[in-house]
Amino acid sequence: MHVQRIVFPPHYQDPPDAIPKCKGFALVTLIDPAASARLVREWPWDRSADAHIPDDSIPTQALAFRAGFRALPKAQWDALQDEYVAYRDSLLEKMKAATAPVPAPQASSARLQRLPTSDPYPGPDSDTPAPPTGLSPDAPYPPNRVLHARNIHPQTNKTTLRALFSAGLPDSAIDYVDFTKGLDMCYLRLSDPQHASTILSSFAATPQVQAQPLDTTGSAPAPGVKPIALELLQGRQEAAYWEKIPEKVRREAVIKALGGGAEDAGPKRKRRRGA
Repeated sequence: MHVQRIVFPPHYQDPPDAIPKCKGFALVTLIDPAASARLVREWPWDRSADAHIPDDSIPTQALAFRAGFRALPKAQWDALQDEYVAYRDSLLEKMKAATAPVPAPQASSARLQRLPTSDPYPGPDSDTPAPPTGLSPDAPYPPNRVLHARNIHPQTNKTTLRALFSAGLPDSAIDYVDFTKGLDMCYLRLSDPQHASTILSSFAATPQVQAQPLDTTGSAPAPGVKPIALELLQGRQEAAYWEKIPEKVRREAVIKALGGGAEDAGPKRKRRRGA
């Protein structure tokens, strides 16, 4: 069985010269399609409870079996992802119906129109979202503000992604684009949950693809091409994401969500007087 390539996707905080580390899974490319089929057949993803390793197996096979090693083809993985997304979307719809959120703006035939010239956020602090109900200054992170975007162009950049996803929203809508070049996914940290809802509604109403690395407007997907898929992180997924973020950044995000600036998150450094 000839392996052409094994890839360990890097963590977004890894420096460029960091040695990739295995985090429980890997992307494996085999030269021979028959070898791929054999690997999936001998190490099935849905292994029965009474399965056992053959007595004549080599030590490495026994170790892999005890460690729970399993494999599946990329097409099956994509199908499982699509199934999960459909299930998640149905739960989100039920949740929205139960909590009766503020309706998101309607998407245009191409994408959301840019905001009108009149200020839709009245008041002197129009760029500061209202503090969410129940958010405590001691909260570990501000909830319902992280979107997971898949099927983006792997050679794009953060500036392009910000423009692509913030169409029709204020410049302050996206706090941070969490993206590593070479991956076809990213995370968006929004300044307000309503912005997350607006972006979800926009891409759900009008599926888009990022055809080129510097594509900031999106286009209709061609047959067989998967559109950009967005997911609002909630529950354990959301907590797991924020656990990887430095504590200082989490603290600043909570303070900002409560209506303060990042400078309010800690003591200010005194300026030293000149001689």
